[in-house]
Amino acid sequence: MLWSGKPQSTIHPEAGMDFVASQPLTVGVELELQLLDADGLDLVDGIMPLIELYPGSPYIKPEFIQNTVEVTSSIGQNVAQVHAHLNQTANGLEQSCNKLGMAICGAGTHPFCKRLALITPLPRYRQMEKSTGYLGHNQITYATHVHVGMTSADDMIRVMHRLKPYLPMLIALSASSPFWRGYETGFVAYRHRILAASQSYGIPPSFRGWQQFCAFMSAASHAQVIETIHDIHWDIR
Repeated sequence: MLWSGKPQSTIHPEAGMDFVASQPLTVGVELELQLLDADGLDLVDGIMPLIELYPGSPYIKPEFIQNTVEVTSSIGQNVAQVHAHLNQTANGLEQSCNKLGMAICGAGTHPFCKRLALITPLPRYRQMEKSTGYLGHNQITYATHVHVGMTSADDMIRVMHRLKPYLPMLIALSASSPFWRGYETGFVAYRHRILAASQSYGIPPSFRGWQQFCAFMSAASHAQVIETIHDIHWDIR
């Protein structure tokens, strides 16, 4: 997934949104990793004790569901810098998980866990739980997000448009979710089938420019479909 630039998070329907430019083509990565019981390798709701080992860390964070930990890289000038930082952070995380009887795993879904997820008890996630209902507890998926810095809003929209035809290939290359709740699904990326049940996932609309995107966000806000930019989860955003 690509996130380009830094729109302000709160939508102001009448004023639109500001776009804060980034240094061009800087890179950042977020890894959503599964938390597993070290012995049976089933998912474990272990984020709360784990996060106590990283108070205030910008690189180890909780996510929507408690069986997930997010590893965030520093902003790099190139992929090599990002890889080096992620590798160091993930190695330290693995050692912390071992102390708590947990392991970590990178894949789009867990192959055999059949339990619904517990929501992380933080204000934003509690609010999301109210709006997603059962779907939120069933949305046990994991992703890798690649952030690329853009110098202008219109450049960001243009890159989104140019990348859309390549999405099927990128999804195929990153496919890592053939199993779901003990079943061989017949899909190599079943994660996308799970997310299709929720709003604001999948391929993004095509926008002619930043102003049209702002108009879309304003209409969605008026309709109470979304509240902030963080409620958008398209494959490119």
